[in-house]
Amino acid sequence: MFQTAELNTLTNLREQYEAEVNNNESQRIVTLNNLNNQALSLTTTNAIQVEEKAINLHFIQYLIQGKDYLTSNILANIFTIANQCIHQNSYTVSIARMLYNRIIIYEFNDDVLCFTSQPVITSSKDINLENQIRIYPNPTKNWVILENLNKESDILKVEILDIHGRHIQSEINTKSLSMINVSTANLNSGIYYLKVECSNGKVIIKKLLIE
Repeated sequence: MFQTAELNTLTNLREQYEAEVNNNESQRIVTLNNLNNQALSLTTTNAIQVEEKAINLHFIQYLIQGKDYLTSNILANIFTIANQCIHQNSYTVSIARMLYNRIIIYEFNDDVLCFTSQPVITSSKDINLENQIRIYPNPTKNWVILENLNKESDILKVEILDIHGRHIQSEINTKSLSMINVSTANLNSGIYYLKVECSNGKVIIKKLLIE
C-alpha cells in the first residue's frame, strides 16, 4: 500500500467528500474533480500500488457518473482486482468488491483465493518477490496465464508439480515474454504447484487449484 503524504491527501479528500455529500451538486463535482486529480498524480512503483491507484480512480468515477460508469469492460478490470485474497491488499480488494457487487452480486471465496494466492517458496528474501508472478484465472479448468510483473525479466519455464512435488508437465517460454499461457486441460481436479523460473535467476512456486 502507499505510505506517502500523497495517499494521505487522497484519503483526506475522500473523507471530506463523504462528509459533505449533502452539499449542492456543483460543490460535489468540484470536490470529486479535486479528488480525481489527486489520484491521477500519484506515482506508482509496484503492482500493488498500480492496482490501488486504479481502484481509487474507478471509485471516484463511480461517484461522479453512478452505475452508468460500470460498463462490462470496467467491471472486468475491477473483477481482476476484486478476485484476490482479501489479506493481500485489503483496502483495494474491498473497494473493488464493493464496486463490482453494485452491478453483479458475486460471492468471493477467500478460503480458496487466500489459499491459492500465496507463494510456497522463493529464491530470494526480496519482500516484493511474492507479488512478482501473477496467475489467473485461479481456480481454473483448461488453462492458466502466468504474468511476470517485474518487466525487467521474462518467464523462462513453467513446471507443473502435483501435491507431492512430482513432475507433471513443463512449458518452455520460447518467445522470451513476460507472460505465458499454460494448458491445464489434461489435469485432474485438485491442488498443484507451478514452479516458475525467471530470467533474473529467481524461482517462484505458486499454488494452483484445478476445478
